[in-house]
Amino acid sequence: MLNKDALSQLSQLKKDIRSTKDIAKGTVRGSNGKFGFASLDDGREAFITPNDMNRLFPGDRIRINVVEGKGGKPQAELEKLLESPLQDFVGHYVVRGQGHFVQPDLPQFNRWLFIPPNQRKGLKAGDFIRCRISQHPFHKEGKAQVRVLENLGNENTPGIEGLYMASKHNLPGKLGKGAQEQADALAKADIPSYPNDCDLPFVTIDSSSTLDMDDAIAVVRDGDNYKLSVAIADPSIEVAADSSLGQAALNRAQTVYLPGQSRHMFPTELSQNRYSLVEGQQRPALICHMGISKSGEITAFQFELANIQSQRKLSYQEVADWLCEDDDKLGLDDTQSESLKALHELAQQRQAYRLEHALVMEDKADYDIELNEQGKIAEIHKRSKTQAHLMVEEAMLACNISAANFFSDNQLPALFSHHAGIKEDKLETLQEVLKEDHPKLADLKLDSLEGYRDLMQCLNQDDPQLLLTCKRLLQASELHISTAPHLGLGLAGYATISSPIRRYQDYYNHLIIKAKLSEQAIPATVNAEELEKIQAQLMAGRQAVRQMEQWLTVQYMADKIGSEHQATIALVNGQGVGLRFDDSGIEGFALLQNKEAPWELDHRRLKLVRGDTVYQLGQSLKVKVDSIDTALRRIAVSIVEQ
Repeated sequence: MLNKDALSQLSQLKKDIRSTKDIAKGTVRGSNGKFGFASLDDGREAFITPNDMNRLFPGDRIRINVVEGKGGKPQAELEKLLESPLQDFVGHYVVRGQGHFVQPDLPQFNRWLFIPPNQRKGLKAGDFIRCRISQHPFHKEGKAQVRVLENLGNENTPGIEGLYMASKHNLPGKLGKGAQEQADALAKADIPSYPNDCDLPFVTIDSSSTLDMDDAIAVVRDGDNYKLSVAIADPSIEVAADSSLGQAALNRAQTVYLPGQSRHMFPTELSQNRYSLVEGQQRPALICHMGISKSGEITAFQFELANIQSQRKLSYQEVADWLCEDDDKLGLDDTQSESLKALHELAQQRQAYRLEHALVMEDKADYDIELNEQGKIAEIHKRSKTQAHLMVEEAMLACNISAANFFSDNQLPALFSHHAGIKEDKLETLQEVLKEDHPKLADLKLDSLEGYRDLMQCLNQDDPQLLLTCKRLLQASELHISTAPHLGLGLAGYATISSPIRRYQDYYNHLIIKAKLSEQAIPATVNAEELEKIQAQLMAGRQAVRQMEQWLTVQYMADKIGSEHQATIALVNGQGVGLRFDDSGIEGFALLQNKEAPWELDHRRLKLVRGDTVYQLGQSLKVKVDSIDTALRRIAVSIVEQ
């Protein structure tokens, strides 16, 4: 055995060796090859060889010794695995000879993981599966293993696209036992009510297929002005935030409308019946009454808790046709008819007011996907915004703006929708462009509400092309538990309350309003961890819908290779241009870059230039579908004519 002196010498030797090393911590980042990188906490980046990358997963936290690699660049010598966040994931079941693997559906993950024999029961090549890491490769000579949690189905399973994307993005499934029991009990109970009624001529206007109706609208003329009332469904009358159902709503964060298989924040027996503002049935509601001047300004607002009855369930198309034809096909009585006409006038005044004093987002066509019995696309219908859409949109915006003002005036801890405008790392570049093209705008403070609003209003009039470029540089909106500006709308504050059946922040904001109205203590506010969870779920829902639609459209276009379409450039990068088909909204990519005839990318103005030919955002082109990559779910197109 070693004596104390020998042990002390050995310990000192280890310290001396370590002191000569460049020890750092970082996060593993994958690549398109077998190698990787360590993004170090001190800002450096170290190369990870393919052999070492075989012992790691992207996202792993590691401790490394930074050594000099090829060309003098930093290279990682692995010392310790600190943390591996990768646990559950989805992928494709692959069989190669005697080997059975899963091909993970993860970004920058370029390896298959071994599935041991005891996990293969009932699985076939091509199945979509959900797995969990059972053996990390760091200490196992690069050998990773997984446990199969669920077989989701295969390409022929009806609705597999939605099942797969919901699993990939961890969208919550069935309610837990406590939440389901609470929902079942509520569904059987009498619908609660408030002591007073509001007898205004409320109607709902939504898609004809909508059953979870959040809001109803009524307008009464007040001389040259208007009194706008928005009645909003009120699940908070009996669902407490700390109840099982309230916590389930928090975990879901929103209703996700996957094509053909929506996932509701509140169960359908509640969201489509008990809380929905069903025609001819009394429902408790939170009502926002607003005074609107003839110029479109919100001059006053107040909130009321009362029972309402929607007099009619109307669709956007029905109202749009009625406005054009001005007849009695809808069978409206005089009060209902006058309310809708006043709402139409008010909406136009409100939009004109916002154009002058705030910002109005551009109108974009929407596309309705019609599925067949197998859950595949049968048809895609283009739907342009009608005057009926404008009427509802302006009413909801006015309601949410009033709510934000109410929260700000009373310093309440509501959830505000915050939009910070241009990405911070793009501000300097944009300022350079403005100095060259619009010197009068160069001194604007673009990260302020006034500066951003002035910029967008001026570009809307003088330089629509640069306006499109600016819109590609925007940050995503976020939720804040305090007053925060919404630069995208040009507003000092914006907080949504109009969809409490579908969005958790709206339901939560109802609780805040009601506590203030009743002069009761504000309920426990959303903490930082819960806010992060809500944000993550909102993002996951958007990604799931987008990726499912992309999968479906790739299938839909598989037999349409060679077809030609009018399209609009929606993306420009160094490789080519992304285009959105005008008739269907389907997206394809035209690869332009090649060594023989290179294009120059103007990254500041998002243009590709070669000689006299320019491709830029918003440009209309005719394209031809060249090929479909079903594995990567991409559509390759070529430009036919400009």
